[in-house]
Amino acid sequence: MNVLHIIAPHRLDDALLLQVMADYQNVALNQQHILCLFPSQCNVDITLPAERLPRPGAIQLRDRWLRILYKYMPDVICLHGEDDKTTARIAHWSTQRNFKVQRTKHLPNVTYKKDMTFMRVKVPRLLLYSTVVKKSIGKKQRNTVITNRILHTVLLLLKKYYDGDAYAFDDTDHELFASLSNSDWQTIAHIIHQQQLPPLESLLPQQYSLLSSFSSTPSTTVPGKPSNKKPLTEQLKQLQADIKSENVNLRQLAECYHTMFTLDEDETILIGEIKKQHRTVFLKDMETILSEMFALSEGFMLLPPRNCLKTNSMRKHIFNAITR
Repeated sequence: MNVLHIIAPHRLDDALLLQVMADYQNVALNQQHILCLFPSQCNVDITLPAERLPRPGAIQLRDRWLRILYKYMPDVICLHGEDDKTTARIAHWSTQRNFKVQRTKHLPNVTYKKDMTFMRVKVPRLLLYSTVVKKSIGKKQRNTVITNRILHTVLLLLKKYYDGDAYAFDDTDHELFASLSNSDWQTIAHIIHQQQLPPLESLLPQQYSLLSSFSSTPSTTVPGKPSNKKPLTEQLKQLQADIKSENVNLRQLAECYHTMFTLDEDETILIGEIKKQHRTVFLKDMETILSEMFALSEGFMLLPPRNCLKTNSMRKHIFNAITR
């Protein structure tokens, strides 16, 4: 039995490569595990047979991969790490030739490339490539990919829902709603159901109420804005744990935004409580992320926001959580 292992090329250190080698170097004698490595992944001693691939995006990548494919005729091609453009192409080239491909996801314990284009570019691309890979390996997926317009619509509806009368849709917003197709609204309803958000019919303006009937997924039973919502300190505690474990969803982030937007507590006392819990740095990072997602202005922030590598790491954890 031959197994080819591909490690997502956007990893910056060798932790995942070492983990894969440790998992497969003591296997049965009738199994052969071969690593297919990109140039940036050749910095450690390799204990398994290895083949070299050109850099991601190289013109010769397809030809080199097909030569390796027919050299070993693998029973399984195992993709390790998160979905990206390169592994999506490898999965597509392999399944076209009836080779079995499977995805093995790992918890993110390594660093990633810094990418500041948070909600505008990165999330739609991750969702797009996730769809391409899953479709290639034989899982049923929606035909409509999640585009910037769809993602922007979801965030816009959430902002309006939690702001209430404080936010009114302008002409640009209505043009955005009118430009979406029935299939786009089905995708939006699917995201809302998956992320445990309020039902689509409660988010849409009244004149678009019929659009909720385009949804093919059952309505979520998650209630609307709670009257006895948790205080900000508890929300930050829960968010910090969920972001670290990648269990956070859009509903939690929207509720945290709503709490900060409608905060009526003594800010000095509240900041003091947050300092006692050692979450001032986390709060600054969250303020930056909420400003990107829901346009939280500095007038509603308790502390000056910051944008650094730690903030970018939080973005990546949120990416992984909402793009599963």
